[in-house]
Amino acid sequence: MHMLTIVMTGLMTIFSGCEKLPSIIEDIDYLRANRVLRTATFNIEYNNTNSTSIPWEQRKHTVKQLFSDYTFDIVGVQEPYRSQLNDLANLLPQYAYVGHSVMGSTSADQQLTVGILYKEERLALLDSGMFWLSETPDVLSKGWNNTQYRICQWGKFKDKSTQRIFYYFSTHLDFDTEAYLPTLQLISDRIKQVASGYPAILGGDFNFNQTTSTYQALIAEGFFQDTHLYAEELINPFQGTFTNYGSGLSGTNRIDHLFVANCSNIHIAKRKVITDSYAGVYPSDHAPVMAELVLPPMCSTTPARRDTIREDFKRAVIKGLYPAGNVIAPSGMWLFDGALVYHKEPTDYRPMAPRLIGVNNRGTPDLLGPGFIETAFTLPGLDQVDVEFVSMPATSEVGPDFALEIQVSKDGGNSWESLGTKHTERHNLATASFRPQIPASQPVTVKIINRSPQLDTDLVRGNRINILSVQFIVPHSSK
Repeated sequence: MHMLTIVMTGLMTIFSGCEKLPSIIEDIDYLRANRVLRTATFNIEYNNTNSTSIPWEQRKHTVKQLFSDYTFDIVGVQEPYRSQLNDLANLLPQYAYVGHSVMGSTSADQQLTVGILYKEERLALLDSGMFWLSETPDVLSKGWNNTQYRICQWGKFKDKSTQRIFYYFSTHLDFDTEAYLPTLQLISDRIKQVASGYPAILGGDFNFNQTTSTYQALIAEGFFQDTHLYAEELINPFQGTFTNYGSGLSGTNRIDHLFVANCSNIHIAKRKVITDSYAGVYPSDHAPVMAELVLPPMCSTTPARRDTIREDFKRAVIKGLYPAGNVIAPSGMWLFDGALVYHKEPTDYRPMAPRLIGVNNRGTPDLLGPGFIETAFTLPGLDQVDVEFVSMPATSEVGPDFALEIQVSKDGGNSWESLGTKHTERHNLATASFRPQIPASQPVTVKIINRSPQLDTDLVRGNRINILSVQFIVPHSSK
C-alpha cells in the first residue's frame, strides 16, 4: 500500500448536472422533491461520568431534539456505548443503526463504537462492513502506533426516493500524527475497492484540523473533497467542531470533517457546523457537521473542466504568520511567502484576504524580499489573469505608489517571466489584468508579487497589499 503523497494539482472540481438550489434549504417537502440528501457526522461522546462532561441522562434528550430539528437522513456517529445506542433506538424509532464497537462487537457495552444512523423511511441498507485502522485491517488490531483500537464502518444504501445508490463510511481516528497518512490511505483504498463506481461519503472525528500538513496532503491528493470548501452555501464558516459543551465555541479548528469521494459530480448544496443547545445543555462535546447533497444519476470520476477559475480566499485556511507556508483554498494549494490569510479584521475592505508585505528588509532573515503568493497547482494554459487588490498601508509614511506584479512559469517554477506590473495609490482599489494567451497545451503556474517601492525604509508593515480576488481564464482545449 503506497503512502498518501501531496500531488500539486488544482482542485478544479465543478458540480455540474444539478439544478440550482435556493440559498436556504429548510422545507422538508422541498428536500424530498428535489432529492437533497441531508447527511451529517456526529461524535456523540461516550457515557463519560467525569465532572467535565454532561451526564448522558441529560444529553440524550438534546440529541433527540437535535435529530428532530434537523431531520437528518443519515448520520455517521462515533463513540456512544451500546447502552446509549439502545436509548437512541427508543428515542429515535424512525432511525436504524449499523455499526460495531472498536473491538468488533455489535452487542458489548462500555466499548467505543463507530456506526451509522439512517432514516428507514428514506434509505434502505443493502450491505455493510467494517475494518480496523491498521496494517492488518481485517483482524482485531491496532495500527501505526495507535494507542487504541480504531475502526471504519461502512454501509451501502439505496435512496428510496431516487433509487440512487451510495456509500457512507464512518470513522474515528487516533491521536498519533504518524498514523494519519497511512490510515487515510487505507480508507481511500477501501472506498475505491468497496464503493467502486458509486458516490461515497466519509464522515468522522479525524482528530486533525484544517491547518495541519495531514489535511493539506489529504486535500491536495484530490480523492477526498471537503464539503467545507465546495458547499454552495457555507454557514458559520469559521466555527470549530470541538466545542467542549459550549466552552470551546470560539474555537475555529475543525477536527470533525465530512468529505465526499469517488465521484466528482456530487452537488454540495449546503454545509453547517451545528452549535445548538437546549435549555443550556449541549448534545455533546463535539458539534455535528451537516451537509446537504444531491447525488448524480451517474457518477463521474473525472473533474469537469472550468474555463474560468476564481478565487477570493474566503474559505482558505487561516495562515497567521508571514514565513513561507502552504494554504488550502477551493481553487487548490497555494504557496504564501511574506503573506498571510486572516479573518474578520475590521480595518479591511472585507472579512478575509491574502495580505502581502512588500518591504525589502522586514527585520528578520526569513522575511527578506517582497511578499508573494503562488499557485502550487498548474493551469492548462492561460488566456487572461485578473487580480483585484487594494493597498492597506499601516502608516502614512509609505507610498504613494503601490505596485503588484504578475509572473508566469512554464517549467514548474524554475524560471519566471513577468506579464507586467500594475501601479496604484494608497487605499485605491485596482485590478491587475493581463492576457498572456498561453495555449492549453502549455502547463502554467502563476506568481503574484508585491512590488511596492520602499527604498531606504525598514518599515515592517508599511506597504501592505490585500488581494481581494484572483481570476484565471484558461483556453479551450483542442481535444
